[in-house]
Amino acid sequence: MIVVEFMGQRVQELDAQGRFVRFIDGGADALAHVQVRDQRLSRDSLPMSREATPGNRNGLFRFPSDAVTDAAGTLYVSNTHAYEILVFDADGRLRAAWGGKGAEPRQWEVPVGMAVDSTGDLFVADSANFRIQGIDPEGRVFLLTRADERWFHTTRRIYSPTDVAIDARGRLVVVDFAASRIERFRIVR
Repeated sequence: MIVVEFMGQRVQELDAQGRFVRFIDGGADALAHVQVRDQRLSRDSLPMSREATPGNRNGLFRFPSDAVTDAAGTLYVSNTHAYEILVFDADGRLRAAWGGKGAEPRQWEVPVGMAVDSTGDLFVADSANFRIQGIDPEGRVFLLTRADERWFHTTRRIYSPTDVAIDARGRLVVVDFAASRIERFRIVR
């Protein structure tokens, strides 16, 4: 079981009985990513704490909000205030960081809830961009929803998605905080 601590700014693994197994901290490759990322974020005038804490020794996490794993054991973490999705292998080593602040594909403005479907595709609620992004296991964006796009067969708007799930029929379930509703969509590729 993976536990994300938003305010504690760390991610940890627990066993089936709830006992601590390890912190997910990215391993040796995480420090290089943090240095480059924090230079980029400092240009946006964002306050960044460099304080090392248990489970966040490299300063990798900036208010993470969700974590999901796929069938192969790949772990995805929405690192909300760093505007990125972190990708870890089954051993907890950082393998990729998708994103940056913005509204282009694989850019984020408050990435929060995530879900992985049976094919390994990742769906991310990009709340302040008012959209859901779908990303395949190789990191290619195949789905972006916005009020003016045609990715879903619907006329409804997504105002502020905060979480997503995949239902038993393979449909995308979206929690829309601002609209006070939960909606299901058939995924169109």
